[in-house]
Amino acid sequence: MSSYAPLLAILVAVVCAQTADLSQYVLTAMGGANGGNTFPGVSLPFAMVKLGPDVLAGGDSYSGSQPTGNFTGFSMMHESGTGGAPKYGVVSQMPVLGHISNPLVDQNQPRSQPDITSVGYYKATLAPNITVELSATSRAGFYQYTFPPGKQTNVVVDVSHILPSRRNKGLSQHYVRGNITTSGSHYEGFGDYNNGWNRAPDWRVYFCGYFDTPAMVKTFVEQSPDTGILSRYSDVPTAASTARIGAVFSFNTVSVTSRVGISFISGIQACHNVNTQMPAGTTLSSLTTNAKKVWNEDVLSKVTTTETNLGNLQMLYSSMYFMHLIPSNRTGENPLWKSTEPYYDDTFTTWDLFRCTFSLLQVFQPSMYEEYIRSLIDIFRFEGYMPDGRSSNFNGVTQGGSNSDNVLADAYVKGVRGAVNWTTGYEAMVKDAEVAPVNNNDPRDPSSSTKEGRGALPDWLKYGFITPKYGRAVTRAVEYSVNDFSLYQVAMGLGKKVDAEKYIKRSRNWRNHWDPNATSVNFTGFLVPRSSDGFIAQDPLSCGGCYWADAYYEALPWEYSFNSHHDINTLIALSGGPDTFTSRLKMTFKPGVNPTSRSSGFNNTIFNPGNEPSFTTPYLYNFVGRQDLSVKQSRSIANSYYLPTPGGLPGNSDAGAMESWLLWNMLGLYPLVGQTTFLIGSPWFVNTSISLSAGQKLTITAIGGSRNSYYVQSLNVNGQQWNQSWLTWADIFDNGGTMDFVLGPEPRNWTTGKPPPSPASEFADTTAPSMIVPPGRVHPAPSLETQANHSRGRKLRRDVALALMGGILGVVAGAAFLWWFNFGKLKIFTWSKSPVQVERISEMEEGAQSVNLEEIGRKMRSTGLLSWPRRIFKNWPFRFAKIPPAEETTVANRKAEYEKKGEELEITVVKVPPGPTKPKEVCSSSDADADILADYVLALLRHDGDTETVRALCMAEIPPFLGDDSPLFVQDVFNAIHYKSYIPGAAAPPRPSAPFAPPTGPSIPTYGNAALGAPYGAPNGSRKRSYNDRGDGDAQQYPSDPNGRLFKQPRRGGPIPGRGGFDNFSGRGGYPRGRPPMHQGPLPAQGFMPPMPSPPPGMPPFDPTDPTSFMYALQGMGFPTPELGGLPTGPSTHPRKQRCRDYDQKGFCARGNTCMYEHGDNSIFVPPGKTTDEYDPSNASLMAGVEKNESDGGSFGFGNTRDADRGRGGRGRGGGSRGDRGGQFSNPNRRGGRAEFSSDRPNHDRSKTAIVVENIPEDKFSEDEVREFFSQFGTILDISMRPYKRLAIVKYEDWNAANAAYTSPKVIFDNRFVKVYWFSNTESLPRPAGFSTDKDAAKNGVANTPSNETRAASDPQIDVEEFARKQEEAQKVYEEKMKRKQEMETARKELEKRQEELAKNRAEEKRKLMEKLAAKTGRSSATPGTELDGGAPAPAGDGKTTSQTEALKAQLAALEAEAQSLGLDTSLTDDTSFAFRGRGRGRGGYRGRGTYAPRGYRGGFRGRGGAPFAGGTYRLDNRPKTVALTGLDFSDAEKDEGLRQYLLGIGDYTDIDTTPVRTTITFKERFMAEKFMRSLSDGEIPSVGKVELAWVQTPLPPVNLNNTSKPHGDDTAMDEGDAMAMESSPPRGMASHEREPMENLDYDIADDNEWGPQ
Repeated sequence: MSSYAPLLAILVAVVCAQTADLSQYVLTAMGGANGGNTFPGVSLPFAMVKLGPDVLAGGDSYSGSQPTGNFTGFSMMHESGTGGAPKYGVVSQMPVLGHISNPLVDQNQPRSQPDITSVGYYKATLAPNITVELSATSRAGFYQYTFPPGKQTNVVVDVSHILPSRRNKGLSQHYVRGNITTSGSHYEGFGDYNNGWNRAPDWRVYFCGYFDTPAMVKTFVEQSPDTGILSRYSDVPTAASTARIGAVFSFNTVSVTSRVGISFISGIQACHNVNTQMPAGTTLSSLTTNAKKVWNEDVLSKVTTTETNLGNLQMLYSSMYFMHLIPSNRTGENPLWKSTEPYYDDTFTTWDLFRCTFSLLQVFQPSMYEEYIRSLIDIFRFEGYMPDGRSSNFNGVTQGGSNSDNVLADAYVKGVRGAVNWTTGYEAMVKDAEVAPVNNNDPRDPSSSTKEGRGALPDWLKYGFITPKYGRAVTRAVEYSVNDFSLYQVAMGLGKKVDAEKYIKRSRNWRNHWDPNATSVNFTGFLVPRSSDGFIAQDPLSCGGCYWADAYYEALPWEYSFNSHHDINTLIALSGGPDTFTSRLKMTFKPGVNPTSRSSGFNNTIFNPGNEPSFTTPYLYNFVGRQDLSVKQSRSIANSYYLPTPGGLPGNSDAGAMESWLLWNMLGLYPLVGQTTFLIGSPWFVNTSISLSAGQKLTITAIGGSRNSYYVQSLNVNGQQWNQSWLTWADIFDNGGTMDFVLGPEPRNWTTGKPPPSPASEFADTTAPSMIVPPGRVHPAPSLETQANHSRGRKLRRDVALALMGGILGVVAGAAFLWWFNFGKLKIFTWSKSPVQVERISEMEEGAQSVNLEEIGRKMRSTGLLSWPRRIFKNWPFRFAKIPPAEETTVANRKAEYEKKGEELEITVVKVPPGPTKPKEVCSSSDADADILADYVLALLRHDGDTETVRALCMAEIPPFLGDDSPLFVQDVFNAIHYKSYIPGAAAPPRPSAPFAPPTGPSIPTYGNAALGAPYGAPNGSRKRSYNDRGDGDAQQYPSDPNGRLFKQPRRGGPIPGRGGFDNFSGRGGYPRGRPPMHQGPLPAQGFMPPMPSPPPGMPPFDPTDPTSFMYALQGMGFPTPELGGLPTGPSTHPRKQRCRDYDQKGFCARGNTCMYEHGDNSIFVPPGKTTDEYDPSNASLMAGVEKNESDGGSFGFGNTRDADRGRGGRGRGGGSRGDRGGQFSNPNRRGGRAEFSSDRPNHDRSKTAIVVENIPEDKFSEDEVREFFSQFGTILDISMRPYKRLAIVKYEDWNAANAAYTSPKVIFDNRFVKVYWFSNTESLPRPAGFSTDKDAAKNGVANTPSNETRAASDPQIDVEEFARKQEEAQKVYEEKMKRKQEMETARKELEKRQEELAKNRAEEKRKLMEKLAAKTGRSSATPGTELDGGAPAPAGDGKTTSQTEALKAQLAALEAEAQSLGLDTSLTDDTSFAFRGRGRGRGGYRGRGTYAPRGYRGGFRGRGGAPFAGGTYRLDNRPKTVALTGLDFSDAEKDEGLRQYLLGIGDYTDIDTTPVRTTITFKERFMAEKFMRSLSDGEIPSVGKVELAWVQTPLPPVNLNNTSKPHGDDTAMDEGDAMAMESSPPRGMASHEREPMENLDYDIADDNEWGPQ
């Protein structure tokens, strides 16, 4: 039953949350100030009616309201979070107090109190003390007015009322005409309006209103528009005009209510809406209650949580509220066409919402989401294009691409089907992609349509990029690529493969705007404008006006250069690879980089949290293996720029886009549009439940999270451990699921799985992004003068070409005639070298081979035909063919055949001796002669273009000659040119190194016999090599492993076992008996072997990897050779006949490398849990017959040995076994020098790409130094520095790079003690068939133990409630302990204070005593035995003096008694016999170099000295350890986090005290504080800012009151040492528990084998 307790708790929490009023957490005023433009009035989800205030405050009131200004009315229609220009503010009422003589005169009223607003309710108080209360349903609104008594009360209905715009952009709305009819307390009519942010033409809304109080009515008409002069103001019930019209309703009561309905169909429909949804008698309270119920049930209860933080709950539910206001559901209210499909309007805009809002609507509102998709398709059916923005039943605007395509694709790939007609939907997407819309001549950008579709489509289809002819060229190019990717996704799903191929290629065209030479803040490569002539210079930190006619819309080139998320692998490659991409991302968030005013409110970062193109950027770290940085940046953004206040948004809400981003951050996920991928972040709440469709739920839990503890430590998805920084829709949303996070305050690399996919890239997910080939070079656009020169040059070249063409055509005609005349019959010509057969194409034998003939080349050159391009020459009506050797019969047969036809033949037969075959570079199927090819290549190389142009030309023209061999041939040609190898005597170009071949079995021993093995000493004769004696050349000087593992120089060798000998068992390095084992691999080429003589002229080169081909070549040249029979032509191999029985049955083979049978990819397997010697499958030192004898303590027992490669892990790095240092033969229960995650064996799991570098010298211990050295082996994804052991964890992009670093013989940092290990992971071990890890077992449902029952019985069941209870108890114990510690600290301080007072009293009493003694007896009459200043005993005095002395002694004794009562021991004396040289690790013992130290003292058994005082704290450095920082306010969470991150690389600190003015950091040691000071020599903390540093002086330690009497004196003597006594332990009188908090500091330098867990 206990196993169900957690589920029960979650269920109870969810039920309680559902029954609670979640609307209480909604702040309907959130985002209403500082440009958020949210709507504060009343509305239901996606309702047509949004009833709220209209305020005039000088600027545009986009949602109607503003925090300040005068009320102009309260109208029925608004939008939320929009920009550009206000929309709606129509069907208005305005309460007015007193007589109204002219209703056209300004009736505006200021606020007298702040507005009160909540879900379903709004209240405003006007200056005349009029209160207005509002509520609404989906298509009707309710007004309740309360007037002060004593004056006439009125309500003005102004049909002409709108929300104007004062931005002078031509977007202000206009009243066109209207009509109103009154009847008692009832009125109805319509108004026509136009314009607004979408530049809409005339549209009409009908209204029908009722006052539930009798009224007197007058209608009014303006004389002419905008004059303010009344034409009529009377009780005529009807008014209609193009000028302003309306009605004034007057009442004799202080309380008035009104109900109003609207419709886009008719007045009757408007009256129907109000009377059905809000019949007479409806009250304000009932409407408010109903509104809260609708919001709770339909929206807010979709997410429930056990969170108790009020601010977090307010941001959660307020964000859900605002993202559900628009679009508006106007199904049944479409005046343009009749349809059974749903109809939605008020989309502002898809450009703002497609990135993350629609994806969230699919989660929260799947039914509404499907309806919206159907509405988009229906609009396409009747209007020709889907909208990217729509309001008042009119499409517009389209800021970038046709982003409704993205919405459809996102829905399709996530399984939205239902009633959606996807055939028509795909037609709508194709229309966007193939047909440019008609230009609507928008003054903001007259170049193309801003209404719908893709206005710049002509350029996109013609060039693959967009020229400055069109506005927003770069923005459109980026978004058109995403749009085309969306088409690819749907086309693939619908089986339209041809379309899919076309659109996936077009989705990569964003690359054509990437200028690799564009530079900004030390980074190169950005998206820039491009003309047909080339790139246009652009500052990546400037977007010009960032408006419609500019190249970029609302974002910088920096921001758009991160936006190709569908092709992210290419983007990473073009950015410089993962490391540079990570650095670019960091620069994006660095304060002060962006000089423009657009980010002045965001610390002048390039990243703009209020701009949609930046939305995804914080999460892009997931693609380069730094999920922790994604969490850090996104959480920092949320904490910094989102608050539950009216100004709590970083910018315009954009119809809920900002709120959607925040919601995804709270849930710990982020979507990628058009893909099923979700990037994983970090959740905010301990428990969150999301209601999905079909009753499914997604539950997200988090343990250990807080405001400062949010880094993911581990994650389980649906109960399975998860190691990817992403998941898919199917994983958690299709059928529900669970995500269980463990969070912590420090980053942890848990994302060891595959990176997120890059579906539009041409390469697999596992391909290194750095291998992606960048787009071809594009030259910058030329100047006007250069363009004119080019134009003149083109004209001249055209004229010359036409003249040449005429001449060439004549030559061709003549040549054709000559050929017909001279070559009408078949001939065989005999020239000086070889026979040539010339045939007509029609008579050519099928499959005839080509031949390389110099003479035919000369013959053709003499005719000038070789100047023709190959594409013409290849169709010439003859070819060259080789006569097979000695085929006289065939020639005779051919002669007979032609004689039968009556044709004459002139035949000369020449027997051709066998010769070498054609070079590999010339394809055997080619019909090109080598000379012809050579001349043609020379002609291509003379082209006046640059290298890349000529190379591209060669790649285009050579394939007809050589087919598939062309790339190799072209590469060889360019290599020859580059290395000048065509010069006689020059060296051949270097051949590319062979790719690494992964091991397929036990490594073949690489060390040969003594004659061919490694030399015993360094090349310079020294037995100890220096750093520069060996390097990269090692692999070429000495034999190497065929798997790529380089030979490692043995340590100091010797012929006998011992330190440094070639003994794998008893020495520290080298080989057994001082020499290498016998060579068992192929004979390597040695540098000391005599070189072979050069072959004579004409002899083919010898290829040692293919001797058979050489023998055939010799035979072809006439040399006598033995019969080769059926020898293979490839390298000699030793195939394994069958599998090794021992390996398959036991999991290992004792014969190791010498086994003649097959072991497969996993060469050796050691079962887990085995505590015997570890086996290294790549170490040749473990041979057949070598077994461990547990009882034998001989020198060859494994348990008693030191590995050959000390500290490097047997054959690899890191396993050297020096006693307890870890390694191949060390005790596995004692790791010794290795870190707990350092593996002592090689790694053959190619998914593991991390290594551990230990013992890094202090001067090299920095990420930059480690990266500089280890980046030579491959691309580094991440480096994690661990100061506590001076180690670094280096994660490479792939296994090959990591293995190269692991196997490299190079000396690291010029220090042979630096060790390299594989980052341990039990999954990397090879395992035999049938064995599975716990992870595999969990996945497959099969346990690793003998039975599932046994495993189940042995595994403890976790009781969550019990765990929580114990955790709470532990917390209480901890709090009590801390409380006691604080109390003890207080007591200690009080005691020290009393000590000081007592010391002062004692000194004062002693002074008085001495003064009295001097006064009584003078300097010679002191008490006997008393010491004077000089130190000599004073002579005896009289008895009176003695009695006074005794009295003083009695008083002093009383003081000492008081001291003892306080716990002070006054009997201690200075003991100079102690030696203060303690450096030991122990805490007592006998190996110290000083005196005997009792047990418990520092410097014990293994120490080098004792300690002076029992339990004392011996401080080596009492200088200040506290540093003060001024100049920045570190109470800011982001700055504080940046400071703490920086301190991670400095060392331990004990306390940070933060105030707005000064922050102090107390370090554990002085040298750490000095290191911190040195690291900030310029005073700037990275990513934080400049600070001023100063030391904080530490007060002197308290005075020690120990007795300081001399051996021959009494207690009246004072010693100067009392004032500066060494700080000691608590007095002996102190209780034992009071000693516990005292800190014992150890300044010992541990041996290198004493680190790690003991």
